Amino acid sequence: MIIEVLIIVIITGLWLCLREFPIIIGHSFSSGILKLKYLPLVIAFSILFSLPFTKGISNNFNDSFQITTPLIILLITLSSAIAMWIFSLFSKWNSYVYSLFGAIMAYMVFMKNKFALTYFWQSVIAWVISPIISCIISIILFFAVKYLIKKIDLHLIVLNRILSISLIVFLILTIFSFSINNGSIIIAITQPIDLMLNINLAGISINSQYIVWAIFIIVVLALYFISIKEKASNLSIRLFDVNTETSVIIMASVSLVMLLFSSNSVCAAIGLAATPVSPIHVSLASIIGIGLIHKSIDLNRGELIKSALSIILLPAFSFFFTNLILRTVIADSSKQSLDITTFLIVAVLFLLVAIIVYFYISKNRDYEKTRLKRAEERNRLNEMQKVIVDMEIKVIQNENDNLHKRLEIKRKDLINNALWIGQQRNFLDEIYTEIKHLENIDEIEKIKEDIRTLEKKIIDKKAFSHEINELYSQVELLHKDFSSILHERFPNLTEQEKRIATLLRLGFSTKELSSIMSITPKSVEVCRYRLRKKMNLKRDENLIEFIKSL
Repeated sequence: MIIEVLIIVIITGLWLCLREFPIIIGHSFSSGILKLKYLPLVIAFSILFSLPFTKGISNNFNDSFQITTPLIILLITLSSAIAMWIFSLFSKWNSYVYSLFGAIMAYMVFMKNKFALTYFWQSVIAWVISPIISCIISIILFFAVKYLIKKIDLHLIVLNRILSISLIVFLILTIFSFSINNGSIIIAITQPIDLMLNINLAGISINSQYIVWAIFIIVVLALYFISIKEKASNLSIRLFDVNTETSVIIMASVSLVMLLFSSNSVCAAIGLAATPVSPIHVSLASIIGIGLIHKSIDLNRGELIKSALSIILLPAFSFFFTNLILRTVIADSSKQSLDITTFLIVAVLFLLVAIIVYFYISKNRDYEKTRLKRAEERNRLNEMQKVIVDMEIKVIQNENDNLHKRLEIKRKDLINNALWIGQQRNFLDEIYTEIKHLENIDEIEKIKEDIRTLEKKIIDKKAFSHEINELYSQVELLHKDFSSILHERFPNLTEQEKRIATLLRLGFSTKELSSIMSITPKSVEVCRYRLRKKMNLKRDENLIEFIKSL
């Protein structure tokens, strides 16, 4: 009995891993962000913690298809696996879920057992609508993400960091939802068997389901290093040549759809029951949804059509193939068990499957190695691109730093010029005082001497008007946006008030402003009062802080 269960878990896990699993992790490979050395740990823990949530589908499965004979379950598993492989020659994008359901239906009809036909047709409906829902969700998420990115206007570095974290989170969620939805098949087909595997360790009883789940995790990890990693790398080149943002959207839609169809309460709202759906078709539909937005679907349309037809054709083919096997193996349909001869036939079938799989893998090994090399080259290219992006970001940061330094130098120049203009104004005041002093001098020679002294001073300072105009020109140039904001928000400001607002923004005091603009400090205070009134500032609001916030 233990051997049968082990074979069942290995065969089911083999097909789920080789067919379904690469497509759900291939999205993360295409981004080049995820460090592959940590992926086995992510896979193991994601699958491990999903076991308690598999009861919904497994209970529906067993309530509908009551099969309790271990060898019968083994026979159904083997026949569905063989039917799956044969049908793969017609379409490579198909799901083991369809083949297994077809094989179970064949047994139920052959044995003339009553089965829940409602659940079967509910599953078929779920297989059809789940890709449609995935396509719609991916389109909605795409526009939602684009809107948020545009609305929030994040810096490139912050955006890349958020997308990287989101990629890892949704990768974990995708593996988790896959384990709940498709992994529940393993629990369902082994649950009716009394495994007698309960182990007591220091008084702690280990349920047989945990043992089955542990075997499933071991199978997944073993196949990851043997084949899954290679297949996922190939898919990342051939199917998922997308950016990080699109990868996150695809994984989010896939995980959401699989979680929806794993919940009885959610499915009951639309008249269905929790059932396994195909990650392949759900993922392809999500990719098609993104492709519809970009008006380009980089997929073989013939393969897409055959893949869509497999939703109906694969269960039908598995049904007829399993029925043929059952008629060969079981002579009397009234019997519910297999004899030793039947067991040997089942063993031969299993051996046949193993040989077929071996030759299938051997035939494509060189081809897959070539694709793996391409995947590695792509990963190296992604790393190089990431390094280039980091270098570009550093260059931009350096340019920003240099720009800030230049602006600071310009600001200091403006302040120095303004102070120098103030000195010019003080100089003129001094000249004016000396001229007034000449009026009281009677000696002509003394007057002439003082006039020559004044002429010399004036010649040295005759560029005063040019300097003040240069100051305002530089201020308007460096604070062009601020001047535009003032003109737009406060169109009733005079030219003098605009200049005072700009100089206040630069940090000049009232005394410095009076010197620069050749007005009294009282006039500056009056101008500041008018500014507050025209800008509708409250009594407790600071004028300078408000101007700097514009």
